[in-house]
Amino acid sequence: MQNSHHRGHWRELVPTWLTYMTVRGKENWLPSPTCRVSALRDFLALLRCSAISLHFSSPTIPRLHFNPEAFNMASGQDVIEFDPIAADSGENAEGESILESTTSITSSLLEYRQIHGRTYQSSKTTEYWAPNDDKHISAFDVAHQWLTMMLSDKLYAAPITENPSRILDVGTGTGIWAIDMADAFPSAQVIGTDISPTQPSWAPPNVLFQIDDAQLEWTFPDNSFDFIHIRYLHGAISDWPKLYAQVFRCLKPGGWFQHIEPNIELRSDNPDIPYDDNHVYKQWAKLFYDAGDKINRSFRINEDIMVGWANSTGFTDVTHKSFKIPIGGWPKDKRLKEMGTYTALYMNMSLDGFALFPIGQILGWTLEEVQECESFPAVIYLLMWSTVALGVT
Repeated sequence: MQNSHHRGHWRELVPTWLTYMTVRGKENWLPSPTCRVSALRDFLALLRCSAISLHFSSPTIPRLHFNPEAFNMASGQDVIEFDPIAADSGENAEGESILESTTSITSSLLEYRQIHGRTYQSSKTTEYWAPNDDKHISAFDVAHQWLTMMLSDKLYAAPITENPSRILDVGTGTGIWAIDMADAFPSAQVIGTDISPTQPSWAPPNVLFQIDDAQLEWTFPDNSFDFIHIRYLHGAISDWPKLYAQVFRCLKPGGWFQHIEPNIELRSDNPDIPYDDNHVYKQWAKLFYDAGDKINRSFRINEDIMVGWANSTGFTDVTHKSFKIPIGGWPKDKRLKEMGTYTALYMNMSLDGFALFPIGQILGWTLEEVQECESFPAVIYLLMWSTVALGVT
């Protein structure tokens, strides 16, 4: 991760080779990026290794002056070598003010609803399907770890300039990406927007969090940002072309846009598992597809669709590339093993919250049916797609 020590928010704890981050007045169990490899020795003991993998797609970058190592991690065409030691263990598979805004925000944006003990955004404002409680916040920060590792410890793949002046993170969530970008570019102003105030009260002085619904009309002036970043808004947007148009309008000439989204259709490389429409991974995806269609918040996103949106909007140099990220500590490669450990923890922390609203509330399943649906066989990975595009030149 790029210079992500959060300026005084990291502190040394026992044992001395582990560094932890203080978040919202309490200790965060996640070790800092500078010591994750060492910390993995103990961290692996907290998880159960399994032969699970995660498949990504992210754009190739058309410019020659960017660092190609950002795209050298686990290409989607590669086969990740399995660690027999992990298999022999016999362990299981699962291993300024925040309230500022660019739009007119009513108190309804700060209202929440409870579903089987999980907290979600109020349905008065949006039909966003993921929780916004502490458990989801922690999972979001875990996801940031392996998403950053995917890009060889980079926060972005776009060839942005060395000194961008303004950066926008749409759907910032916990604000962790925005905070890390602010540390990486201390001379830039980084703005993070989200419908939920789940960001920390502390932040670098060049970070501004705003409560805002990205689906509303943006009030940022034209040509406002050098770089606009979006990730994990699948199932949250009713009009993606409109959102892309707002991104395009707000980018400065020569500015870059990066968009990363998952495909909720899980996959497996195991040749002994027939992958057809009756497979549990296909059925899981269909549930989300159907739920999203009912509320006009589609989960049907892939690289062709995203590239099409970008091209239709007027972006240039639109590209993509695949990655495969393991879920669980089964790879022989030390770095992939570490990444898979984080990914497995993220999945374990997230699946129930992901399923309760779209499958339970929208499709009408009982809590017991949702929980049964979450029980997957071991060998899986997830497709993930990204678009990097150049704005007006």
